[in-house]
Amino acid sequence: MGTPCYDGRADVYYVDSLIRTILAGRDRGVLVHAIYTSYDSLIQRARNSLFRLAMEGDWDDLFFIDSDTEWKAEDFFSVLERPEPVVGAALVKKAAKEGYTVRVISKTPARSEDGRLIEVDGVGTGFLRLTRFAFEKLWNISERYVSDEEDSRMVCDIRVVNGQLVSEDYVIAAKWRSLGYKTWLDPSITINHVGHKKYEGDFQKFLDKNGYT
Repeated sequence: MGTPCYDGRADVYYVDSLIRTILAGRDRGVLVHAIYTSYDSLIQRARNSLFRLAMEGDWDDLFFIDSDTEWKAEDFFSVLERPEPVVGAALVKKAAKEGYTVRVISKTPARSEDGRLIEVDGVGTGFLRLTRFAFEKLWNISERYVSDEEDSRMVCDIRVVNGQLVSEDYVIAAKWRSLGYKTWLDPSITINHVGHKKYEGDFQKFLDKNGYT
């Protein structure tokens, strides 16, 4: 599990969720190991460092979860155990108006074989799992650079595309799509976001309300 911590701190909701997830993993015979990057003001470099640590370690999956989120352990394993290489869940935006860190392709998105997942154009790295197959592919096609004498790759970047600023989250999805693969999302899972208050929502109800089928 990879978490960037800008100021070296994690929210109490994150810590509680992590403890519950580690304990649930122990019951399932799954080792949940948290890795962090701290005190880095460049979010794309922080995430690239997590990719590098995952490449260097003997890990089956890289599961990005942000330090200001709250999730259910059962939702973590529901995503982790999916056969699709890249699967995420909607994170509530920290805003007065309801919104989520997801880009859905169409009003009638494609669904996985069992119908549980929908195909999306991009999903935030607040709650996003990549299998080793996926993160190795992304690492290998990305430009090499050196940071603090460490060999890294520009897997995550912030770009201007068609006049719009595209965050590092969606760059991952765009690269994955360029390799001929799909990014999936479980609409039944919603991840809470913590700021000056806890932002909560229901992504499935949001889709239903806005005419997605």
